Amino acid sequence: MKKTLVALAISSALLLTACTAPEIATGDTAASSDAWAKGDVSSTVVLTEYSDFECPACGNAYPAIKQLLATQGDSIRFEYRHFPLTELHKNAEPAAVVAEAAGKQGKFWEMHDKLFENQKAWSAKGADAQSLFTTYAEELGLDMAQFAADKADSTLLDKVRADRLAAIGLRVNSTPTFFLNGVKLKFNSFDELSQLVQNAVAAK
Repeated sequence: MKKTLVALAISSALLLTACTAPEIATGDTAASSDAWAKGDVSSTVVLTEYSDFECPACGNAYPAIKQLLATQGDSIRFEYRHFPLTELHKNAEPAAVVAEAAGKQGKFWEMHDKLFENQKAWSAKGADAQSLFTTYAEELGLDMAQFAADKADSTLLDKVRADRLAAIGLRVNSTPTFFLNGVKLKFNSFDELSQLVQNAVAAK
């Protein structure tokens, strides 16, 4: 019961304080690279999050989504897609590239967790955030030479920006934004989001 109340409180906070970008011109939906997925990756029920690693509201959403996956992850495919609000968060895009670089060594989700769990620490570093990103990579046991090379690989930045362009095409302008089976969601609490997911699972 306490966990449910905590999740509700977290969700309410994230909805009230969602990070919103300055006015973004919309256009055609760009082809986005394959999303990182977990849960039942073959499920026809797909929950997609467009998120920004440096956005405080996304940081607040992180434990709520983690709880949702703990209870419903066996029935849904959860996708993470990048929507760095570069106008507001200068390290959001570099953090996304760091996660992608970790993903090249099979550690995307581990880096995803570290970035959210330590968001305040590296966000406060400003231009020196890379030193903490390196520490996180070392803690995950990554091959550091490969990690450095992958971070410098422009294809990873291209992937992050492809996600962003796709989001703009879908009229996403704040983070976190969620889609369920391709439909943009509106909800007022984590409990409502959980119920929407449950309903989709029951209907499949």
